Parts: sequence; C-alpha cells; structure tokens
Amino acid sequence: MKTDASKPTVVSRSAEAGGAPQSAAQSAHQSAHASAPSSAAAAAGSEDESLVAILQRDLLDDGPPTCIVDAEGAITYANKAFERIHDALAAADALPNQSALGAWPQGPGSSPVAVSQEHKLILDGRTEYFRAKRRAIRGADGSLKATALVYEPTTKLKATATALVQATTRLDDTTRLVSDWVWETDRDLVLTFVSPRVHDALGYHPRELIGRALTELPVERSIKLTGLVTSPQHAPFRDIEVEVLNKEGARLLFRLNGLPVYCPDSGAFLGYRGTAENVTALRQREDALISAKESAELANRAKTEFLANMSHELRTPLNAVIGFSEIMESELLGPLGSSQYKSYAADIHESAQHLLTLINDILDVAKIEAGAHELREEVIDPRDIIGAVRRLVPSAPSAPSRRWRSACLTICRA
Repeated sequence: MKTDASKPTVVSRSAEAGGAPQSAAQSAHQSAHASAPSSAAAAAGSEDESLVAILQRDLLDDGPPTCIVDAEGAITYANKAFERIHDALAAADALPNQSALGAWPQGPGSSPVAVSQEHKLILDGRTEYFRAKRRAIRGADGSLKATALVYEPTTKLKATATALVQATTRLDDTTRLVSDWVWETDRDLVLTFVSPRVHDALGYHPRELIGRALTELPVERSIKLTGLVTSPQHAPFRDIEVEVLNKEGARLLFRLNGLPVYCPDSGAFLGYRGTAENVTALRQREDALISAKESAELANRAKTEFLANMSHELRTPLNAVIGFSEIMESELLGPLGSSQYKSYAADIHESAQHLLTLINDILDVAKIEAGAHELREEVIDPRDIIGAVRRLVPSAPSAPSRRWRSACLTICRA
C-alpha cells in the first residue's frame, strides 16, 4: 500500500483557539504523543506493502509465463516460467516486441485486455500450446508505459478439445453407418435429438420429429412406453417392439432400447437415450420360417399318418400269409407231397415275419414322431440278426460278399 510523502502538519487546538502559548515541555510532550500514532501507522503501512509485494512476487513466480515489455519493445521483466519458454519463442520467431504487440486501442472505453494468437512451441521435444493475453500498463496521463503478457498453457485444453472432436466424429460416423437411428428425450419422453439415420428409416427429417413425444410415434398405444413416463424407477429397457408409420403411411416394426440419463452434477433424471432398430424384414423372415416350419410339420404329420394307416392295411393280408405259411410248413392239413415245398413254406413264413417286423418298425417310427412311443433297452444277439439278414441277401462270390463276411465276423467276435 503506497503512502503519501506529504503529511499534514499537526497544530495544537489551544493555538488555533487563540489561547496562551504553551511551554516548550508541554509542546514537546504533546508532539511526542502526536508523533507516536503517526509512526505506528507508517510501520503498519510499510508492513502491508511488503506483504503485498511478497504475494505479488509469489503469484508471478509460480504463475504462468509472464513478461513486461516497455514502449520500445524491450523485455524489462520475466518470471521463471517465461524464461523456460523464451528460447522456444525465439525459435518460433514469436518473442514479444513492439511491432508484434501492435497498436493498442485508444480512449477510455477501450478494453485493457486483448487476446493474442496461439503459440505452438517445442519444449523438451514435446509440442505445447500457449495463448498469450496482454494488458496495457498506462501512466497517470493515460499514455502507454509498457505491456504485460501472460502466456496461458492450453496444451491440455487443446488435447481435450481434440479428443472431444474425435469422439463426436466417431459417434457421428457410427450413427451414420449403423442401421439403427439414435434418439434422446427429456424426462417426459419428448424427443430432443434424433440422428440423421431416421430419414432412411422413416423418411422424416430429424427436425420433423424433435419436439414430438416418443409415445406418439407408435400406431397403437404402447403400455410399456407410456409406463416409462409415470414410473419412478427410470430403469433401462430393451426390445420394446412398436409399429410406426413412415412418411408414406406404411407400417414398420421397430425395436426400441433405451438407457436413463442423469445429470453428472446433481444426479437428477434428465430423460432417456437409446436406439430404434427396424426389424420389419427380420419379423417377415421369422414369420416365413414359422410358416414353413408349420407346413413341414403338417406334411410330416400327413406322411406319418399315411404310413401308419398303410401299415395297418398291410398287416391284415400279411397275417394271412404268415398263417397259411405256418399251416403249410407244419403240414397241418396233410403232407405237401415234396420236401422242397416244405422248405419253400419255411422261407415264405420267414420273409413274411421279416416284412411284419419292417411294418412294425414303420409303426414305431410313426409313434416316435408323434411322441407316443416309449423306448426300451434290450439285450440282443447280433448273430441272430446277421443270420436272418444273410438268408434274405443273395450270396454271390464277389468282393462285396467277402467284405460282408468280414464285417459279420467282426461283429460276432465283438
């Protein structure tokens, strides 16, 4: 705090009032009492000035790069931070001088602060950015005495701005590439943002939908969407399917997914943000698959019923063949006249039994497909099965028959 060098002269009241002159001792005593407060005030003022000077010095030394340039363009003051960037400014031909500072606006209404250009400096092999602010230092008559420059570091701010631009660009590219359109609403589900992809999906410009409630878009009222407005839970939702009319009046099916959005500072609920996926073609394919599956099941059921009915029809005459072959084989009604006939009757009976087994298998398959057959595990002798099959398969001296015998021997040994 500055103090005025001229102090008012202390005059005694008795002298002013025209009283009798005081003695020298009285005058000295009064002078001592009068000068004591003045000395204390001066000491206090000097201490305040030193504290302010210390504070200003610390702020300048620990602050951003700062310098003072006089009217001739010479640097008259620089803090430690400015000394650090001095060489980098010189390398970039950006040292402050009178020609670089330019003319200051004149007049009482002119702003004392102006923002200079950004500086890109190389410090210790790293690129750093600074924004210079200048302030005019004027004399009592308003003339320009010097200019103070403060170089604010903007490296982190620039990196943040670059990251924000990259994130925004990435989001914009993603919303343009994906088939879904992105939306955002307020707490009342009124649309506040719609991505441009909605034009391809519905034919509307995003501005035509902003301001409309999300609950108004479906052709039929969606209880799930309406419940989001009144629900205090504000829970995320998935796969809410609604039909929406496009600009040409066609019905399209969309699947909505959304997440609640909260204020990062207060935590207050702000609304929802989500996507809308056009699943019209997917639903049509699903319906076509369901219809094809039902048609295939119907055809398979008809086939099974046909086989079952035909098997029942075949079993009736087959039972007669089996019965008559047993009578002939046992010669119940008398001898057949030749032993060869008896062998033929045995072959007929065995073949009929085999055919009956096949028909029973067909009936079992029909029961399995109908879900009405119960499987049973039984111990079988593969030699009996191979022997029965062998009698039905003609034996010719060929390579396949040799392979057949080898396979039969392998099964029997197992």
